[in-house]
Amino acid sequence: MSAATELNLLLLRSVEKQTALYDRTDENYRKRLPSENAWDMVASEVGES
Repeated sequence: MSAATELNLLLLRSVEKQTALYDRTDENYRKRLPSENAWDMVASEVGES
């Protein structure tokens, strides 16, 4: 598996954990601070923070 593919999978799995980013039934969906925190967590997990 290529490095790009592995990074894409890591990104996908990290976003998947943060339901506030995509799940409309999540109470934090579309709320600014929880979304920013979720993206910070994703960035931290993929090493882009």
